[in-house]
Amino acid sequence: MEELLTRYKRDLSLKGYSSRTCQHYYLNVLQFLSYYQQSVDEIKTEEIKDYLFYLISDKKASDSKVRQAHGAINHSGAEQTQVGSARNGFRQSLLSTQHKNTLFK
Repeated sequence: MEELLTRYKRDLSLKGYSSRTCQHYYLNVLQFLSYYQQSVDEIKTEEIKDYLFYLISDKKASDSKVRQAHGAINHSGAEQTQVGSARNGFRQSLLSTQHKNTLFK
């Protein structure tokens, strides 16, 4: 898991995100994965929605924090970078196209 998270952070840097944004996104994804304590492959759309709702209802997170968590999850393992790195599979496992398209319908 640590290797996936390291590649995630690297890919954000390669996409031009600031080091601070990379760190915040990394921590958000780490918190998300810690919340479920299960394999990335097992996380479904409803669990992502449940987590975001948990942030709002139980943690009383600000709109900004919820948007940041959502963005971090959406960007996890984002598309291939311009330097040609292979898709790391994290996004496919965590947030497939179906998940992304149905998250807030």
